[in-house]
Amino acid sequence: MHDVVNDSKGRALVAEIAVKDYDIQFFNWLFENEPSSILSKDDRGRTLAHIAVEQFSDLYVLKHLFSEAPGLIRGKDFEGRTLAHIAVEKGHQRVLEWLLKKEANLIYSVDNQSRTLAHVAVAEEHEHILELLLRKRLGLIHQVDSEGRTLVHTALEKGSKYTLNPLSKIAAEYDDTNLLALLLKKEPSLAYGVDSKGR
Repeated sequence: MHDVVNDSKGRALVAEIAVKDYDIQFFNWLFENEPSSILSKDDRGRTLAHIAVEQFSDLYVLKHLFSEAPGLIRGKDFEGRTLAHIAVEKGHQRVLEWLLKKEANLIYSVDNQSRTLAHVAVAEEHEHILELLLRKRLGLIHQVDSEGRTLVHTALEKGSKYTLNPLSKIAAEYDDTNLLALLLKKEPSLAYGVDSKGR
């Protein structure tokens, strides 16, 4: 087995396969015998932690990785995406909550296009994650990406009630009349409290 992992690319590939296949025995062997594989990156700049978040909503591999290399939690891939961006993109809310508990500053993360975690939640139509993020940091509502779009712009472009509803709910709760007026102007049905299931 040692011949397979004799260089950094080989270690990265073998470690990635261990994570993707959820081969815990092999994964543990790598940690003991090839510890540098923990920090290796693939051709997209992803660490094993990025791949684990993409592949699973389970925390076992992440907890193991962070016990060996706690700094992985702040790592970004070549697109500037943190582990939290990927958890949001994949809809892994439990992983996101765990990451934010371990590293609260991840909520301020932006990728290379200045997209916040909330921008990703809107783009992927993950309404529960969006609501979670906005409850933790309301200011995300007004943050703009590199193209000058706020969450509202992105939600209106998508035309998705899955993300417009949480935005209008939060705007109403926090008495953000400007945001609420904009949302109602663009999507009048929000005034009737229609939820994501059309109720």
